[in-house]
Amino acid sequence: YFDQHRELLDDDKNLIETFCPHGGDRVQVRGADLHVYGYLKNFLFPREFLEKKVGVLSGGEKNRIALALLFTKDVDILILDEPTNDLDIPTINILEEQLTNFSGAVIIVSHDRYFVDKIAKKLFIFKSDKTIEESHQQYSEYLELEKELQELNAMELSALQTKPKEQEK
Repeated sequence: YFDQHRELLDDDKNLIETFCPHGGDRVQVRGADLHVYGYLKNFLFPREFLEKKVGVLSGGEKNRIALALLFTKDVDILILDEPTNDLDIPTINILEEQLTNFSGAVIIVSHDRYFVDKIAKKLFIFKSDKTIEESHQQYSEYLELEKELQELNAMELSALQTKPKEQEK
């Protein structure tokens, strides 16, 4: 689970302690045994960051660490709550690549249309009337269609409201 508040991170630990809590400098990622620096450079971290405490990192850096840590977990389902918050474009590209290569299910809660368009294969839209709609189209296409339907409904409502006035004459 990736939460936008990064609660899985301990501000008092450095990056090596975060990724290797039992000592050493190796991390397991999807069956591969990697040096922690070799893995973290894939998330744009230079070697000098290994000894930095998580608490001194910026919001975007903390998100990169949280995402990197998430992908070390041996899980079948990822749940991501606003994963692109505080991320720059290169890091979003890394996230997209990681998710594309992930063999399990991914559940994303996001307002980032471009990101959802690239990653999602199925949308669950929670409507204001508490119904849930399923869609296999891109999020942007869904939003455009919804906008057109709202405009059509408004035109129909307007036409119905003007009709009785014409009949009164």
